[in-house]
Amino acid sequence: MAAHDGGAGGGEGQGDDQGDPSQGIFADVAAEEGIDLGEVSQIVVIPHGVGSGGPAVLVVSRMGPHQHEFYLRVPFLSSIEAEITRRSLAPLQDTAEIHRELTVNGCLMRVRWVSEDLDCLHALFSSFLEDLCAVFQIMELLRPFLTTIVAEETD
Repeated sequence: MAAHDGGAGGGEGQGDDQGDPSQGIFADVAAEEGIDLGEVSQIVVIPHGVGSGGPAVLVVSRMGPHQHEFYLRVPFLSSIEAEITRRSLAPLQDTAEIHRELTVNGCLMRVRWVSEDLDCLHALFSSFLEDLCAVFQIMELLRPFLTTIVAEETD
């Protein structure tokens, strides 16, 4: 797992990882997802995610003086697994303080949470990550059945 801390001003530390292959991942993800690296306070990359859609990426950024964003991109082995996960986690999105988006495009699930209250955002997102881990564990148990279903649909 690679982590990048942009520092308080945003850009500090970006050149410190010369030769670090995760630096290319940061730039690629930022360009692909439209993330301004100048406002990013931290990026965590898990280079070998569970799916074929590239690395799993968590970005913590500041969108303005009072707006904070947590962005998570998670690859899955199949679009069915991504959609099952989205549907499992979608009911957890009922909070007035936090704007939440949970979308699936192919094998990638994207999660974006925005709030003025960084502490609340951190606490609820941490809980969300625990729920996501539980879904991953269930998915591991169901994968043989899902593989059979996908194979039958393609025949």
